[in-house]
This record gives sequence, structure tokens and C-alpha cells, in this order.
Amino acid sequence: MKTWIVPIWLLFFYTGRCDAQLATPTPSPTATPMIFSPQTLAELKRLQQAALNSDYAYKQVTHLANNIGPRLSGSAQAAKSVEYVASELKAIGCEAKLERVMVPHWVRGEETAALVQFPGQAQNTTQKIVLCALGPSVATPPDGIEADVIAVRNFDELKSLPRDKVAGKIVLFNYPFDKQMAGEGRGGEAYGEAVVYRGDGPSAAARQGAVACLIRSVGGADYRLPHTGQTKYADDAPKIPAAAVTAEDADLIVNLVRQGPVKMKLILTPQQLPDVESYNVIGDIKGSEHPEQVIIISGHLDSWDLGTGAIDDGAGVAVSMEAANVIQKLRLKPKRTIRVIAWMNEENGLAG
Repeated sequence: MKTWIVPIWLLFFYTGRCDAQLATPTPSPTATPMIFSPQTLAELKRLQQAALNSDYAYKQVTHLANNIGPRLSGSAQAAKSVEYVASELKAIGCEAKLERVMVPHWVRGEETAALVQFPGQAQNTTQKIVLCALGPSVATPPDGIEADVIAVRNFDELKSLPRDKVAGKIVLFNYPFDKQMAGEGRGGEAYGEAVVYRGDGPSAAARQGAVACLIRSVGGADYRLPHTGQTKYADDAPKIPAAAVTAEDADLIVNLVRQGPVKMKLILTPQQLPDVESYNVIGDIKGSEHPEQVIIISGHLDSWDLGTGAIDDGAGVAVSMEAANVIQKLRLKPKRTIRVIAWMNEENGLAG
């Protein structure tokens, strides 16, 4: 069986009756070769107009985000979203089925932090720090960790420190998202440069004896909101608690550390529970001539637990559903099978 995963706009190439044989005019050496038949072009226009006039995708995103909510794998909301999308695909006439997959089940728990000692501190006060655990962070002891904080900008700065300067401490990686790079249209590159500290920071800190690792939240939004995401523990390092602090609190900690010793009380109580059964949701519109050849349009159904996943990736799921919806409404007969897939567990494991 042949399978393609294609951009959504390109799938419409396969839904019409466009084949090389249909390009009957013989182009001159300087003419642009004919790719689409007149019938295909007309069907493409109909698909475009139907999509522009439809609010189906918007309604699907709204329901996933507002009615169901966060959909981290293993959660009740993830299970509900599987049930919902399968029912919607059946309703528009797709052959819907569920593909079983075992997925991680990590739950967040309590997450609190405060600076309990710092330069210029007023008597009997602390400074609250806003943070969130990184998935799949391990927990602190139940009564937390109280330790000095050291701040570094990057891996090289951490490696330059003697081990005795790091051992027993909480390491903060204060690597800021490059807004200028993002403003120049290279947002993905800026994200990639910053997100490595979320992925590799905890193990790098643990190798030098740190008891916990914090990172500056990855992204360009300087609000006092932490940004979660996946970390990965290396096999050659102890697993230590890991969390993301807000950009503002990262700046606060760095400023105070420059003035003198800073001590933090950190409590994280996440749990990694046994894997649970979940599903990829699959909906087919069978091809009229080549049903064994499959065009996949898809998005991932799960989301992190601190948001509702409207963009990442409720929108991808909904647009894929909309593509099938308009093909069915217009009663078009794709030559090849159009397969909509709502994948489970992109965010914290890639199991689906």
C-alpha cells in the first residue's frame, strides 16, 4: 500500500481527476506545462469556496478547547476527545476506526517555589516564584528542597564551573528566547536555540551534582506565566526535579544572585503513573480507483495540561476534519483514499 503525508492544500491534487494523461495539449518549449485538468481546477475552486464559507473547523477547535479542554495523554479529557472526534468523523460519512496505543500518564501535582533568603531581604518575608514542572519531571521530597540557586546562561557557562560550585545547588538556565531573530521571521530557529535547555538542561545540571534544575520559560511572551513542555533525562545522569520559571522571575533570580547568595524552597510533586490505553482516531474516504493508495491529512489530538491546545494542535485536527467534511459535502469522489488521523501523544512521548 502506498501512503503519502502531504500538506492539506496538496491533497486536492489527488481528489480530482488530474493525471498526466489529462494534460493533452502539447506544450511548446517555452510554455508552462499543464498540470491540472479543467475539471480538477473547477473542483479545486469549489473546495476552496466551500472551505471559506464553512465554520465547521472553527466549531471543532472550539469544542476541543472549550468543552473538552486540556488533553494530556492518559487524562479523562484525552479519552473524551478520542470519543468526540471519532463520532464527528462518522457523522460526516468517514469510515472511522480507533487504533490502540499505550501512552504515558504523567500528572503534575503541586508546584510551588519561593526565595527564602536573598540580599536586601526584609525580615520574615519571602519572594514567590511562579513556575511549572516540566514533563516528565520527577518529584522533590514531599517537604521539598531548600538549596542555594546558581544562574548560568548556557551549557558552556555551566561546564566552566567547578563541580563543588554546582553540587547540592539548584541550577537556573537563563537562556532568553531571541525575539529579534523571531521578528526577522526565524521564530522556529529562535525556539530551537532556547528549547535545548528544556530538553537537556536537567541532565547537564545533574551531571555536576545539582539537586534541581530550572529553565527560563521558552518563548517570547514576557508575562508572568510559565511555559511547560517535555524534558528528557539522559541515561548517564541522575534524574532531578525540573521546572520552568517565568521570564520575569528568571530575571529576578539572576539580578539577586549577582548581589549575593540566594536560597530557594522548591516543592514539585508530579507522578509518572503506569501507561494507559488510548487511541489514534482514523477516518477514511475510500478512493474510487486506487483505494490502496492513501493520502494522510492529520494533526495531533493531545495537548499539554496547562492550556487547551487550540493551536497545538486542535487546529491541525480540525482543519484535517474540515478537508474531509467539504469533500463529502460536495460529493466529490477522490481517486485515492483520503485518511484523516487525529494522533495521540505527540506532546509527551510520541507513542501514537
